Amino acid sequence: MRLNAALRAKPTVINLPTPSGSASVPGMITAPAIARNGNTCTFVAGSYSGATGVTKAYLLNGVNVAGRVSGGAITLASGDAGKLLAYSETINGSGGSITRQASVVV
Repeated sequence: MRLNAALRAKPTVINLPTPSGSASVPGMITAPAIARNGNTCTFVAGSYSGATGVTKAYLLNGVNVAGRVSGGAITLASGDAGKLLAYSETINGSGGSITRQASVVV
């Protein structure tokens, strides 16, 4: 069996530049949580490795209630009963981001 010249050619090696730094997606160490004590819910931040920034969101039945949050807690009103309270964190890293959430029916 004979090989043509193209198949007998040596492979070409291409050296790509090495990226500076190392990009990484943050990793979760502990999950965010919501602790309830009577009519007060306290938002407990998660902990993450490789985080460069965190954005937090507070939702009650999908509606932003960040204006009602003070000192990392929300005081529930009688009209909040039976609604879903959610706390989410979007954690940014040099290689991407992750979002983690805690929720509870109040």
